[in-house]
Amino acid sequence: MTVVPKAIRKSRKFLATTVAGLPARLRARYAADRPKSNFAQITSALIALIALVAIYLQVDAGRKNALRSSARQVYLFYSGLLMQYPHLAVPDYARIMNDPDQTDRIRYELMMSNMLTAYDEILNADSGADWVAAFKFDLQIHIAYFCALTDPLYYAQFSKVALKVVAKEKAKSCPSLDLSKPRERGLGL
Repeated sequence: MTVVPKAIRKSRKFLATTVAGLPARLRARYAADRPKSNFAQITSALIALIALVAIYLQVDAGRKNALRSSARQVYLFYSGLLMQYPHLAVPDYARIMNDPDQTDRIRYELMMSNMLTAYDEILNADSGADWVAAFKFDLQIHIAYFCALTDPLYYAQFSKVALKVVAKEKAKSCPSLDLSKPRERGLGL
């Protein structure tokens, strides 16, 4: 047992911390000064909870903004490819795939991969109707490539949101598509 000096034992602070050691008059005074409810503690807890929710919302907004910014950068890269290789933006699919020089075919395949990556990023960050419409428009121009591309490992790298749009467009266009005809931008099948 620890020995507490007499001066400390008589001090108010020591007596207030040891309930059993309080004299009856001090216990009554201590009970009268003490609040009857835990209003301050409840208020503090609610304020802390509100602050945590605000922090979560702020972090989530930052994450969403970062995703949107990243998606825009990927889309700008894809748009740059379209300007750099305009003959691949509106392709003559039969010529590209049957050309003995495979340079354009490789460029085209990489451009299509970039297109899917760009729209995949965009649709995951912001799946608004305007981006879905833009994706469908680009898919229709290049539908011959996607109809011929049936490797599930290729499509496994993309999200379900983008793949759902690709699958719908392929279902509408692939059975009736004549792959020998060149396509013109903006025209339906």
